[in-house]
Formats: sequence, structure tokens, C-alpha cells
Amino acid sequence: MYAKAVLKSVRQSDGTVVILTLLIITLLMAMIVEFAYSVYVGTNTLYNYRDGQRLSVLASSGVEIAVKYLRTYISTVRYTTFSTTTIPVGAVEPPDNTAHKSSDNLVISVRDENAKFNVNSIISENGKTNEKALNSFKRLLKHLSIDEGIAYHVADWIDQDKEERVTNSEKDAKNTFIFSTDELLLIKKLSMDDYKKLLPYITVYSDGLININTVEKPVLFCLSEDISENLADRIIEYRKTSPFTITSDIQKVPGLEHSGKTLLGRISVKSDTFSITSEATNNDITRDVLMVASIGSGSETILYWKEF
Repeated sequence: MYAKAVLKSVRQSDGTVVILTLLIITLLMAMIVEFAYSVYVGTNTLYNYRDGQRLSVLASSGVEIAVKYLRTYISTVRYTTFSTTTIPVGAVEPPDNTAHKSSDNLVISVRDENAKFNVNSIISENGKTNEKALNSFKRLLKHLSIDEGIAYHVADWIDQDKEERVTNSEKDAKNTFIFSTDELLLIKKLSMDDYKKLLPYITVYSDGLININTVEKPVLFCLSEDISENLADRIIEYRKTSPFTITSDIQKVPGLEHSGKTLLGRISVKSDTFSITSEATNNDITRDVLMVASIGSGSETILYWKEF
């Protein structure tokens, strides 16, 4: 009996050892898997960070390429005729020690800021309302089916003398000129949908003169209440074959022989302010640089820079 009890105890002990052994092995395997996964995640995070940094440098280099291109272009022409253009670069081979074997891709886009309406122009440097510019902005809003009253809210946001044009206007207005169009989103009366409709046609960087060679149709209505749908189409058709070389050429457009004089002093034929977007990508990683600059034939002034 005693021998049987001892044998039974030994068997139970062996079973317990087996269970403990399996449990330890399971825990060890879990730890190994967790460690391996942590190393994998950590390594990929490190690679992604390194590749992200490389793409940021590449995107910044793309901006420099665009600036050199524009500097050369501006020095060789008397007028500018593009509102948007893309500078072809294509694939860029990454260094041999990178994690990804695929090529980096660089896309550079340029937009003419002088083709847009400058919302800062509705307030003069002395802080007073520029009524002509304010009415121009209202015409743009009307053409885009946006409440014209938004113009007064924007004016209240900018003006420095805190003149309130709209009842219950923004109480925390900036009271100085807008630095970025994104600031308009702080104006509660302007919805996101209306902002998206308005964004392609406005700027805060140009000198206020609108390039008649590059301006898009909605902005043409800003220039004068005399510009009808028909006249806007005539301007666009005219410049397709005969770009405006001097501002007085606007009077050559049929229907603007006399009223075109009222546009002088509000239009230009050559642009000097451009926004440049440089996008560098590799697989799922993307880095963008947005720069706005005033560019001359020999130098440039950076007005805005954003990396994202």
C-alpha cells in the first residue's frame, strides 16, 4: 500500500513538473515574441523617422529648385502667363543605406499669388477701410454664393481701430493683418465649406495688384462692377492669343475700350509673389513643404514657410 502511495505521489509530482515546464516555456515564448515585436516596431519607427527626415530635406530642396526656376523665369520675361504650373522632377534615388529600396518621388507645384484677391487689402495701412477693396471682396463672395456679410466680419478681424461694422462681431479679433489664410477659420461666421470655396481665389501675400494674365474668372469680378460674365469671358479669350504686355492693353479687349481705364492701378501683367508646394514621398511616408515668397531676378523674400 505504501509503495502504491509513493508511486502515485511520484506520478502526480511528474505531472506537476510537466505542467510547470510547459507554463514556463509558454511564458518564455511570449516574452521572446514580445521582445521580437518590440524590436521590429522600434526598428521600423527608427527607419520611418530617418526616412521622414530624408524626405523633409528632399522636399526643402524641391523648394530651392522652384525658387531658382522662378528667378530665371522672371528675369527673362516681361509678363507672366501661368497661374499654376508643375516643375517636373520625377523619381529620386535614395541613399544605399535606406530601409526602402523604392525611389523617392518629388513633385513641385507653383501657384501665382498675384492671380488672387488679397483680403488684407480691405484695410489700408492706416487702419481705415479701403472701400473699393471691400466692395471687390463682396463681389467675389457673391459670385461664389457666399454671404457678402462675411466681408465685414473679415474687416472687423483685421482693422486696428477696432471699428465694429457688424453687430456681435468677433470679440477676440486679431486687429492686425492676416499672416496666413488659415486664420480666416477663426472667424466663426465663415463656415468650413465656404472657406474651401473661397481659398483658391484669395491670398494675404501679394501687393494687392491682380495679374490680368493669370487671374481666374471669379476674381475678375472683383476688379469692377462693370465686368459682366460676357466681359470676363472676353478677357480670358483675348489673353489666350495675345497676353497683356502692359496694363493699358486691357482697353484692347472689346467692351473695355473706355471702362478698362478704371482698372488701371488695380492690375498688373507680371507677378512676383508665388506659393511653392514641394511633396516628397516614398511608399507610405510623405513630407510636404509650403513656401510663399516674393521673388525677384536675383533674390527672394520668404513670406511664409510650413512643413507637414
